[in-house]
Amino acid sequence: MGQIQVQNITKYFGVKAVLDGISFTLGGNDRLALVGANGTGKSTLIKIIMDQMEPDDGKVFKEPDKVIGYFAQDRSLDVSDVILFDQVRSAFKNIYETGRQLEEISLEVEKDPHNPQLLAKFEKLQHQYEALGGYDIDHRIERILSGLGFSKEDWKRPVVSLSGGERSRLQLATILATEPDTLVLDEPTNHLDLEATIWLEGFLQEFKGSVLIVSHDRYLLDKVCNHTVILIDGKAFDFTGNFTQARAQYDLEREHSLEKLQEQQEFIERANRFIKRFKGYGTEVAAKRARSMERRLERVVQVEALPQEKKVQLNLESSGRTGEIVFRTKSLSKSFGDRELFGGLNLEMKRGQKIALMGPNGCGKTTFLKTVIGEEEPSSGEVWLGYNVSMAYLEQELGSFNPEATVIEEIMNNSDLKPQEARDHLATFLFVGDDVSKLCKALSGGEISRLILAKLALIDANFIIFDEPTNHLDINARASLEDTIKNYSGSVLLVSHDRYFINNIGATIWAFDGNNIVDTRGSLEEYLQRKPEKQTDKGDQKTQQKQKKKDQGPSKNQIKSMQDRLKNFEDEISMLESRKSDIEQSMSNPDFYSRGEQTKLDLDEYDKIKIQLAETENAWAELSEELSAISPQ
Repeated sequence: MGQIQVQNITKYFGVKAVLDGISFTLGGNDRLALVGANGTGKSTLIKIIMDQMEPDDGKVFKEPDKVIGYFAQDRSLDVSDVILFDQVRSAFKNIYETGRQLEEISLEVEKDPHNPQLLAKFEKLQHQYEALGGYDIDHRIERILSGLGFSKEDWKRPVVSLSGGERSRLQLATILATEPDTLVLDEPTNHLDLEATIWLEGFLQEFKGSVLIVSHDRYLLDKVCNHTVILIDGKAFDFTGNFTQARAQYDLEREHSLEKLQEQQEFIERANRFIKRFKGYGTEVAAKRARSMERRLERVVQVEALPQEKKVQLNLESSGRTGEIVFRTKSLSKSFGDRELFGGLNLEMKRGQKIALMGPNGCGKTTFLKTVIGEEEPSSGEVWLGYNVSMAYLEQELGSFNPEATVIEEIMNNSDLKPQEARDHLATFLFVGDDVSKLCKALSGGEISRLILAKLALIDANFIIFDEPTNHLDINARASLEDTIKNYSGSVLLVSHDRYFINNIGATIWAFDGNNIVDTRGSLEEYLQRKPEKQTDKGDQKTQQKQKKKDQGPSKNQIKSMQDRLKNFEDEISMLESRKSDIEQSMSNPDFYSRGEQTKLDLDEYDKIKIQLAETENAWAELSEELSAISPQ
């Protein structure tokens, strides 16, 4: 039995089944990603699993005596004057109470060191405290608070002084520190900067229990997860592997289902022509043939194609061509009181560049953007804009709407579109008919994502500045925005913590380094490789030993082993290519598709070979590159 078993969960909202017969198992070593577009019922399913909502049908079974740590994106933290560190400590009352008793008995032992009853009680409490992890608890809390971006100065701040995002991080820190058997995390990276997100990845990879995670952070899902459940149109599709692997497998299976549906429809059309033809002959033999074909049609089980997620196409037009230089800063500085966010900046952005500005929360990224567009006055220095630059600034609040406005009113209030033009525009983002009259406050998560993209598409500029553009977007909407920015001929400067997004648009990294911003002239991957990794536990001796061995380089035996593996990969690729070629040759034969079950088996084998071949070639390329780096000869 898995730690959590979800069996045939169904949940209706009105007449619509948001969840329809959902089943999957979270095993003891699973890192399960629950993914799907906004509004597909991910958070609803999590609430059902955590007994916060009743299903209309189905059951959830949880292994007894297993502790579940649950992080909810909409759960508020009790506000109090308790300092941050003590707030986390409050989750360990039993441990600290045991520690207090241990201190008291220790004082008594000092006064009466030869009392056997006191010594026995002291030894029992000491073993109990050690078993509970009492000697390590403060260090564990410090490690997790540091990893999630809280400085030592923050530890002493009262909870009431924290922002909403900081309280969310504190809630996450408390859950991680308790070391439950299972973690259920609903959008845990929403308020984390890049360093904290990378730290969380490492923590989850080393976590000894199981993990169920809802997230739109595709990079994290690929790094951490080994099991993926995709929700589409109320149904669950269960795959082994991370997000990217699961997505590729689903697309392949959907393609198969469409092919099978097409084959069935062609057979039905042929069968109906056959029946019509032989029924008209007027002979008993012909009628018998027609009846036989009718019986075959009656036995046909309707093939259903796997559902296609709704996608929108976004197009951004660049209004005119700028000069070679889009903007340049000269000795640019900005301070608030005694605190200098950045100083002496001399940066230059060229036409057509896509630049991502990286840095920890609170370092001044948004302030820099606002200084570039002129909303913030610099403390010293200047920003020079190039020839024919037309700017558009999209701030983090792009996902905020007038809750009482309708969808069409929201678009018209942010554009010069007339009612019919606004309707036509919204139709390209799947808002049709009465959809445009929905109040913004009544929109589902998926509809909000599409409305954000609809507003984005109204931009008319050749230099766009985005501040966290993916914050309110689901995975499909992020993919649409990625494709749009890649094809946009203008220039883009953005702040984002979404590594998958930054990589896919091919952005160059500008990075905060103290109060300086450095043009790395490289990609995100290159920046992360040069940046020192934040350890999940700086005192971890095993990590230090591994690093030492890594610094010394592989031994001769290890190199020989790598060479042998490379040869095995090459042999396997040769074998797979040969078999793939054989099947392709068979597929070119007109009789190939009339062999019934054998055709199905060959097509299934062909698809598996393509996947296996791609995976083997990737493994060969990675190993070959690694081997070349250590033995270039």
